[in-house]
Amino acid sequence: MQHIVFISGADIEWKWESATVDNARRVGPSNIKCNNREVWFHRDYSCGTAAARGSVPLNDGQHYWEIKMISPVYGTDMMIGVGTEDVDLNRCRHKFCSLLGQDSNSWGLSYTGCIQHKGQTNVYCSKFGQNAVIGVHLDMWSGTLSFYKDRQPLGTAVRGLQGKKLYPMVCSTAARTGMKIMKTQSFPSTLQFLCCQTLRKYIPQHMKVLSALDLPPGLRNFLQDNLSWLLDTNVESNCHKEAIGTCTTGTQTNLTFNEIRFVRDTSS
Repeated sequence: MQHIVFISGADIEWKWESATVDNARRVGPSNIKCNNREVWFHRDYSCGTAAARGSVPLNDGQHYWEIKMISPVYGTDMMIGVGTEDVDLNRCRHKFCSLLGQDSNSWGLSYTGCIQHKGQTNVYCSKFGQNAVIGVHLDMWSGTLSFYKDRQPLGTAVRGLQGKKLYPMVCSTAARTGMKIMKTQSFPSTLQFLCCQTLRKYIPQHMKVLSALDLPPGLRNFLQDNLSWLLDTNVESNCHKEAIGTCTTGTQTNLTFNEIRFVRDTSS
């Protein structure tokens, strides 16, 4: 039986690529400082757009990472996204712009809440600021890119990414701004993960999947440790009416698989 294998916490699977910084130094004074987890832009003042990318390409399976905005968030743009190796991260070093998504090789989420690709922007979510944690789920099985804000899902932002080799990327135009990798996880598109995706889709969104189902303690703990970003409640404080009845804020009901099937059928 194939299991999901996770690497997270201290053993992050990728870091901010030092070659990005080295290349910036060759074309002028460095405007980036990075270590394994943190990247800082424009340490003294800003005269353009600085960018960094992850050290490992992501081209198969499932990938999830979280980036925390560890400084004030302001300026022309601060973005989180993905791109291919063809993206020139130094192209706008002397220009203030929304770098990620300006071309056909990158996709970026702006702190203003807009998604950009090929220079076209679409409103995707509300703005985010300092201390926000932005989760990124790159599903190379289905070719989709989705974002989370403080562990709340924002929905699918991009489709059609199958077959691409993509790198995590970030950029900023603002002086003395920083971002930090909080976690990274990569794993195959196993039946186990696809089942978890399906459960999250059909169990009412205000309910925590792991609280709604009677699962063996070992499996419950494993999924909580590794897939809480997917399985945790989507709406924490509001009361919602669902197909199976009415929820009172703060309550949790255990569901059987027959009840889940009923929710699925009535929502189809």
